[in-house]
Amino acid sequence: MSLPEQPLARATAFASRHHASEIRKDGRRPYLSHPLAVASLVLAHGGDETQAAAALLHDTIANGRVTPGELEREFGAEVARLVDVFSDPPAAAGSASPAPGSNSSAAAGQVAEWRRAREAYLGKLEAFGARELLTVLCEELHELGELLQDLRYEGPAVWKRFATQPLEVFWYFREVLALGYRKLDREKHRVLLGEMARMLSELKPLAGAS
Repeated sequence: MSLPEQPLARATAFASRHHASEIRKDGRRPYLSHPLAVASLVLAHGGDETQAAAALLHDTIANGRVTPGELEREFGAEVARLVDVFSDPPAAAGSASPAPGSNSSAAAGQVAEWRRAREAYLGKLEAFGARELLTVLCEELHELGELLQDLRYEGPAVWKRFATQPLEVFWYFREVLALGYRKLDREKHRVLLGEMARMLSELKPLAGAS
């Protein structure tokens, strides 16, 4: 099935329906703002409409709202494939999400589980090329920007949302950036990579990294 004539409009409407009742865990912003922002970043950094549509839909399969088959019927095989890049490998599924009410002194077992899940996801991403990873890097850039914003205005209490230590969160974003440097065209995507590097430098002291 080919993409519809207006994939971004249809993807926005589809994502809106599936995110309609969801509010961010901090209770402040409708969650739809995140996929919209990621799609905008994809387009700003040279992605096409298919990649942007996948960015709009990137949480729908991972969060169990729709099946890959449903997404393929609605938007075509390429969008469904790009969205599936965001899903955790089976062994890691359900292990790496923030845990409201946890704290930065998470138990060692919990931290180890979080690290294993993120390592599995990073290992999965190694198999993909620049087309797939542009959407992933844009998603992580937006996540990193929101984390920094929340830390500026809320302080260290923000770390309580994560089922791991702040240093582990810093490690993960650093590994994502390293993946971007290996897989993306450094000249074409120098702004994306440079902005993520700048944000990571800002996060470093806030996470207690030396």
